[in-house]
Amino acid sequence: MDAAAGSEGPLAAAGGRTKTGWSLASDPALFITAVDALVACGDLGELAAGAAHLTQKLLGTSDVLVLLRGPDGEFAGGRPGASPDLESWANDVLQAGAGHTTSSGGQHLGAPIEAANVGVSGLIAASLPESSEREVSRLLGSIANLASSCSAQIVSRAQARRALQDTQATVARGLHDLCTPLNSLRLGMHLLEPALTNKDPAVAQRTHRAVDRMATLVTNMADSLRKTEG
Repeated sequence: MDAAAGSEGPLAAAGGRTKTGWSLASDPALFITAVDALVACGDLGELAAGAAHLTQKLLGTSDVLVLLRGPDGEFAGGRPGASPDLESWANDVLQAGAGHTTSSGGQHLGAPIEAANVGVSGLIAASLPESSEREVSRLLGSIANLASSCSAQIVSRAQARRALQDTQATVARGLHDLCTPLNSLRLGMHLLEPALTNKDPAVAQRTHRAVDRMATLVTNMADSLRKTEG
């Protein structure tokens, strides 16, 4: 391994240099690892950074920018390597809602990231020589498609987590509200039990046990919910 390949890290060492950068195709395990890393991203900011890093490695250029806009804000990956010129162009393209596009001078290429069902849009943009436009355009499109799928999963998981948290909060409030009347009922049964026992001991004991079981159940459910939230 030469010094240049080693300096680029494991992606370069395993893939070897092509005219557009470091090819992962020659090492399927490395490619799968790179894809898994994107799929495992926990939020859109992490996904933007991961997609930009993978694109930089594949294309052999640091002038790459990934922009993502979702329900929780806007995220960018590729800084500070991306040039101001590329960033300005990418923001204009994203604002205009353009699809696969090339700048007028052929210096910049872009591929859209779309996950409309969860309100995510974005762009992968790169500055590259005009001679490699077709090959690079296909590559950017593939990474953009992967990023679109990952975006949908990330936002869907976040929405599911928020829905679960809202449900847990509602249940917790209900359990808390039940504790006070149940405790009052429990205390009342303790106080009334001697008088009721003289009239119908079996009914008094069953009622007392039922109230105790209900109070214990509510307390245990509230404790379990607090442990789950913690």
